[in-house]
Amino acid sequence: NPTPYNLNLTNRVKHKFNPEVSATCPLCSELDGIRHRLPHCPALEYLRADDHWSQLQGLPDAILLGGLLPHSSVMEDFATQLDNLRFPMVEPLPEFDGVHHLFTDGSGKKGDFPNEFLCSFAVTLAEPHSAENLPLLSALLPGREQTVFRAELAAVVVALQYSTCSNIYTDNQAVALSVQRLLLLGWDEKYWANKGNLDLWRSVWALLCRPGCSHRISWVKAHRAPHQASGAHDLWTIIRNDRADAAAAFCDRLVPLDLQLARDQLHHENCAFASIRRNVALFQRNVWQHFT
Repeated sequence: NPTPYNLNLTNRVKHKFNPEVSATCPLCSELDGIRHRLPHCPALEYLRADDHWSQLQGLPDAILLGGLLPHSSVMEDFATQLDNLRFPMVEPLPEFDGVHHLFTDGSGKKGDFPNEFLCSFAVTLAEPHSAENLPLLSALLPGREQTVFRAELAAVVVALQYSTCSNIYTDNQAVALSVQRLLLLGWDEKYWANKGNLDLWRSVWALLCRPGCSHRISWVKAHRAPHQASGAHDLWTIIRNDRADAAAAFCDRLVPLDLQLARDQLHHENCAFASIRRNVALFQRNVWQHFT
């Protein structure tokens, strides 16, 4: 919070609740208020005589008084580049008498600021009783809604497109339980309408409803060492889930140039805004210290 003290508790505010409290500034006897204390109180003119104030005095009230920053065009450009991403085309696997074992995972690449978050996902094909684990797809998550949960769910959507008969593994328990609910109870519009990522859940349901399809989904506990396996099959899932996780994390190296440039510009603006907010907070603190 850029406002370390509650600047709303000025005498003008207190006077509204208790008329016995004077509504004037205790330092200069003018009508009190946040707008008075920060940019106008003559008793604090010395605080506005340094270089910091020259950088702050032209700021909008939302920034100077509340530390709130605007939704900038740079942020919108980054979001637009994310919207321009598309889910990759999937070539279905050759059909055979067995079941395809598909491991899915999602990953998030943190930036120095929350709005720089970038997600990716991956799908791998594993062979039972074998060390093989073939990466099928690694991709960035399309759309401005960037969450690891959505990336995990997107990976399941893509996995369902690869095969009409599959065992899908995910280390996101919420995704696994929700897909299991769909398999057991079917689509309930009233239930799913209140869920986030509705577009992806509709895709999951449409893929599950294809004629002749047979799917199972299992939850795999993530980030376990091989020695923690409870048996041979558990060891098999641990190793393959780790490889799917690595494939998902690799996607941040596949960022298109336009998206990377937009992200770099957003980072530069975030740094500038952080400096402004820091200076605003310091100035607010220096002002407020005179009223405590």
